Amino acid sequence: MTDTCASIDEIERMAKAAGWRRIGVDGAGGAGKSHLADELSQVLDIPVLDVDDYLHRNQGGYVDFVDYPALSAALSSMPALILSGACLRQVLANMGEDLDGHIYVMRMRDGLWVDEDECVFPDGVEVAIENLANGAAMISQYLDEPTEAVVSERDDESLRLSFEIMRYHSEFSPHETADVIYERHEHAA
Repeated sequence: MTDTCASIDEIERMAKAAGWRRIGVDGAGGAGKSHLADELSQVLDIPVLDVDDYLHRNQGGYVDFVDYPALSAALSSMPALILSGACLRQVLANMGEDLDGHIYVMRMRDGLWVDEDECVFPDGVEVAIENLANGAAMISQYLDEPTEAVVSERDDESLRLSFEIMRYHSEFSPHETADVIYERHEHAA
């Protein structure tokens, strides 16, 4: 059963009680993975690695563009670490690695999971992806601009990354398989 907590102190106690020395921090884009990893690094006195630092950027994707040899070398050289990144379980599976404990960051607002639409798919992930793509097209039509004029190359890359993260959540269900769910509460603006 996955534990849920909302404080760094709770995660620190859980990690120490379980003897975790190699910890993964996963979550949707913008959930607060790096922030949590940095805070845990300080309280547990363990260094942080971020998968983003091993990414060949601007390639139109994420998991397929990680520098796996370099990341694997870094992992094997560190007996204790916090590894932060999107699609973390898939990245680890691609390297044949696992960690002692997995934390999933859920960004919460007014008691609701902000990123749920991008991570849970009652009608299937392909329907959700189609709906997201159609939403971008509707914005284009509403603004009476061709999609290419509204969706820049950067936005298109962001959309492809969103699709990749959605497929990752559909296949790996990291929000259901984590050892700990960290609820990061935001306040409505």
